[in-house]
Amino acid sequence: MDNNVIQALIVRITKWGLESPQRSGMGLEDLRKSLAELYTFCLAIDYTFEEASYPDSPDVDYDEIRSNVSANFPDFGYYYTLSTINPQEEPELYMGDAIDDLSDIISDLLEMKWRLENNGSPDALWFLEISFISHLEQHIIDLLNYIRNM
Repeated sequence: MDNNVIQALIVRITKWGLESPQRSGMGLEDLRKSLAELYTFCLAIDYTFEEASYPDSPDVDYDEIRSNVSANFPDFGYYYTLSTINPQEEPELYMGDAIDDLSDIISDLLEMKWRLENNGSPDALWFLEISFISHLEQHIIDLLNYIRNM
């Protein structure tokens, strides 16, 4: 793993939840590109698992992150999405939240950054891979789709 690549991505994405407001006009396109790069990075995660006990990262302030995301992307809101697009399954319509999607992505990236800085690459990549499989991938896909349809 190239630490510089993931660290640059973390900075480019987390700034939307850590600072308010960012420069207007550049945000949406920069965010879209950064999310696509993060998705590609997550698909190619490769590391050697270490049987070690690492400390957990400190909690992030989700409410502050969400507040900053709302300020930086005031047009973000709720959207409808299908539970599945598999033709073998009956889809259900459910409500998504673009602000929550980005806030969760930022929260996970901040935890990954802490693990990278304090526990090293194997723990950070393990966390990112588990997060991606369990929910981060869906947040990225939903948010990219939302941005595309804005």
